[in-house]
Amino acid sequence: MTASKGFQLEPVLLHEWLRRTAVHYPHKTAIADSQGRYTYQQLEQESDQLALHLLSLGLPLQGRVVIFLDNCYEAVLSIYAILKAGGVFVLLNPALKPAKLAYILDNCDADFLISSAPLAPTVQAASRQVQRSIGCIWKNGSDMSISDVKPSWSLEGLLAQSPSSVRFPRLIEQDLAALIYTSGSTGQPKGVVCSHHNMVSAAKSIIQYLENTPDDIILDVLPLSFDYGLYQVLMSIMFGGTVILEKTFVYVHQILQKIKEEKITAFPLVPTILTLM
Repeated sequence: MTASKGFQLEPVLLHEWLRRTAVHYPHKTAIADSQGRYTYQQLEQESDQLALHLLSLGLPLQGRVVIFLDNCYEAVLSIYAILKAGGVFVLLNPALKPAKLAYILDNCDADFLISSAPLAPTVQAASRQVQRSIGCIWKNGSDMSISDVKPSWSLEGLLAQSPSSVRFPRLIEQDLAALIYTSGSTGQPKGVVCSHHNMVSAAKSIIQYLENTPDDIILDVLPLSFDYGLYQVLMSIMFGGTVILEKTFVYVHQILQKIKEEKITAFPLVPTILTLM
């Protein structure tokens, strides 16, 4: 987006920030996890591809897509693909039990679910309790016998195929970007609605306060289903940093070694982690 006399406007949609950062830092590592390192260019291109597949598979405008994965590149890829397709992402903790997963799938009117092979038993059990048909996309799902949930697709298979020629929808900053569910510790989980405007404004405010720069490298051990963990990714992609994703915080010495090896400049904490350290 540009204004008159060449003045560059800031993006107002979350996924537009990824497009802008991918132009400035195409070969820089955006996300790293236990499986590898992924550049901004790769994240931009693969999220485009998955977004077009979601549209081809019938995701409606503002349709809900549940991401039921641990901290990994594919979770971040899914977030931006859903946003580009005009959908609303719903990130859930992979430790959820089938009954609670089923409740949220019904409550948010999920159209699709993106998960992984190890979580197939939980998804299968939840799907039997859900009142609607939900398409499933599986990470490491080349063997489709992992699930009796139909219809199902392999994430790797979709990324290996050329998507249909469809157009990305036009969105405005007031459109929904995410539903973030509460833990449900005192009742059923409740979905907090978050627009693009809400999330971009919050991220920009924190970036300004912390004075983040593209040189920052963030170690994120917090689950992406937790808003504090999620915002580490959203913020880093906005300012062009790097996020190192860890699935859990169990072995303190390994985390300390990772901080040294990766030259970490930011390590978001909660009291339980600080106590262990």
